[in-house]
Amino acid sequence: MNTSLPKLIIMSAALVVLGAACSKDTSAPLDDGGIFRTTDGGETWTRHNVYPTSQGVGTISRYDAIRIVIDPTDRKTIYAGTLQNGLVVSYDEGATWQHARQIKDNIVREIIIDPRDKCNVYVAWFKSVMRSTDCTRTFTEVYKDPQEGVQIRALAMHPDDAKTLYAGLSDGRVIKSIDSGATWRTMYHFKDRVIRFVINPENPAIMYAALLSKGLWRSIDGGESWESLKKKLAGAATAGVANFTSGYDVALDPSHNEVVYYATKVGIMRSPDDGESWEIVPILTSPGEARIYSVAVDPHDPKVIMYGATLGNRSVLYKTEDGGENWTIKKVPTTRISISLAFDKEKKGLIYLGTYFRPPAD
Repeated sequence: MNTSLPKLIIMSAALVVLGAACSKDTSAPLDDGGIFRTTDGGETWTRHNVYPTSQGVGTISRYDAIRIVIDPTDRKTIYAGTLQNGLVVSYDEGATWQHARQIKDNIVREIIIDPRDKCNVYVAWFKSVMRSTDCTRTFTEVYKDPQEGVQIRALAMHPDDAKTLYAGLSDGRVIKSIDSGATWRTMYHFKDRVIRFVINPENPAIMYAALLSKGLWRSIDGGESWESLKKKLAGAATAGVANFTSGYDVALDPSHNEVVYYATKVGIMRSPDDGESWEIVPILTSPGEARIYSVAVDPHDPKVIMYGATLGNRSVLYKTEDGGENWTIKKVPTTRISISLAFDKEKKGLIYLGTYFRPPAD
């Protein structure tokens, strides 16, 4: 593999994302956030923040959309978890949005939709796991940790059994339910904040957990035991073991689920074999120059990868169409960080982007 720095193909794709800037009132972000959409693979982006109300048309342009999930069986339905404004849902490919009635405030870090029943939805909402069985019309709390200050940081569903759920807590515990959230048990304790869970849909025994300080971990027995992948990652990381083994996002190649991408604080790592071996994906910036927050692989073409990062005080969105050999910088009409990316699995070129006013708190 060519490990030299890749070339920037289109120099005219000038960076207009000028950073996590704000107005003169530094406590209030600019109205250039919320959710963006492209239908041409990232060449052009439009803001999709219309919020109809009984008093008129509103907007979610000030919302920090930290998690975007497309309904796996109804591609027109889009869910967005926000930092302070709860859960918003679109039923028309992002043209308009509305709040889930019971989840209108606080942080929503994850949304899980049952692939066999679109009305069965779970949400990681601040300190609670919430469940809806009527397409978000109503929610029931199925878990709330009794310990003061503990939050739900990650959530996942077994791909073959919708009754089996996994939740990662801010104190490092992994809890599991096998009865749709009615009861839970502690499976493991990382003693570090859990950021993200990813399960291999073709082999659900393989799970990944991204942790705040301890990096990426893997389970090969459905979460009963875990191993740190730090040594495996370090074998490929030539520019600082600590930096390349701690990150924010994990993504699987939708076409080849054994291929794993790990967005670290300074670069992107890729494994072709379920995390056994790793390589550094060549990107435009040198290690440590950019801080990467999100990564996603196009389900229509595994060579197409996008990632969002900050470069100094600027927010940047990158795209490659050849697996990382060459990259282009994509123009997004916002000053905010590209924190969440979601590719439409049916319509090629359709991508949703969630933006964030400032780097997420660790």
